[in-house]
Amino acid sequence: FLRAVAQHLGTTAAKDQVDATAGTDGRAWYRAMTATAPGGMTVAVTVTRGVSSMTTTSGTAQSDGQVVGSLSHPTGNSGFLVTINVTGPVGWTPPFNAMAALAADARLTAVG
Repeated sequence: FLRAVAQHLGTTAAKDQVDATAGTDGRAWYRAMTATAPGGMTVAVTVTRGVSSMTTTSGTAQSDGQVVGSLSHPTGNSGFLVTINVTGPVGWTPPFNAMAALAADARLTAVG
């Protein structure tokens, strides 16, 4: 999980991480983390289970001198929803291609 986030978004330090697993398939049903990355970027990733038939959504907002890029991505028929929020300074552009690649990375739902 941490390696996937670091690979796609260049995070350098995890601040918080929560993992919970259930089921005989050994896959996570809830996982969340926040981390920092170069350039003043903050990354928050949440994976939840029990989601079906949603579509990928993304958007950008500006608040309190920060730009926030958000992406929510269902992982196909597996029933997971990956939500990624990336915050950076004004004038910064959220890395939506990297965020989408991370959302599709199977390591986010793998345990171990």
